[in-house]
Amino acid sequence: MFESPKDGNKGGAMSGPLACEPKRRVFVDMDGVLVDFEGYAATHGLTPADVKSRPGAYLDMQPLPGALEAVRSIIGMGFAVWIATKPPTGIAFAYADKAAWIFERLPELRRRIIITHHKVLLGTSGDFLIDDRPHKAGCESFEGALIPFRDGMTWSAVLQILASAKQATPDVRAAADSATHAVLRARIADLQRQIASADRAVCLADCAMFERLESECIRVDDHGMAYGLVNADGAKVDTLDEAPPDLQEAINWLIERGHVELVDAPEGHQSVVVLRELV
Repeated sequence: MFESPKDGNKGGAMSGPLACEPKRRVFVDMDGVLVDFEGYAATHGLTPADVKSRPGAYLDMQPLPGALEAVRSIIGMGFAVWIATKPPTGIAFAYADKAAWIFERLPELRRRIIITHHKVLLGTSGDFLIDDRPHKAGCESFEGALIPFRDGMTWSAVLQILASAKQATPDVRAAADSATHAVLRARIADLQRQIASADRAVCLADCAMFERLESECIRVDDHGMAYGLVNADGAKVDTLDEAPPDLQEAINWLIERGHVELVDAPEGHQSVVVLRELV
C-alpha cells in the first residue's frame, strides 16, 4: 500500500510509480463499488459505523455481482487499474483488512492499492475514478473523469463508458460525459415515466446549489429538455446563476448528490420527483 500525492497540495506533477505509468489509469473504489458493504451490514443487522469498527468485517464481505469480472475486463482493455479506497478514520486494522480483501479477490492488483482520505491527489486529466460517493474524499475535484457508481449505474454501463472513451476523443472528460449521458438519458426517461402530468416538472429541494430559494423546479418539455427554472407555483425564476443549462447536466448534478423520491405534487401538478441532497 502506498499513497502517492501530487507535488504540493493543489495539484501538479505526480511523483512515485504513478508519475511514470504510460497507460491511462482507472481508479476503483471498494465499498459500494467492488464490495457489497451494505449487504454485509443488512445481513448482520449492523450500522455502517458498527461495520467499520468490527475487526475482520471487510474480509467477510462479498464482491458486488460482476465487479471482479468487470475490473479484469478493464485491465484487458489496456487501462492501468488501481484500487483507491477511503479508510475509516482512526481504525488501523481496517487498512489491513481492505488490503487483504484485494489480495484474496484480485491478487493481480496486490501492488496497486491506494488507501487515502484524499482522492483528489490521484490521477491526471486522462484518468478515471469510479466511486459511489462523489461528494466524499475530494472525488468531485478529481482531475480526470469521475464515473459515479450510483443511481442505476452498473458495471456493464461502466464498461461501455470506458470502451467508448478508449476508442474516441483524447478528451477524456468529453468521452466519459458523452457515454455517461446515454446512461443518464435512460434514468431521465424513468423519471419522466413517474411524472404523470403533461406539464412535467422535476422539483428540486434541499440542494446546496439552489439554497437561495425554498422550492425550485426544472420545467421539462415533451422532448425531455429543460426550458426554464420555475418555482412550485410555476413562476419563472431567473436568479440561479449556478443552475445547469440543460436537463442532462441538471440530472447529472442531482444524481451525483441526491436520491429520488416520489412525493405529493404542489398545487397545479399531478406528481413530482424530489431529489434531496445526501448528508
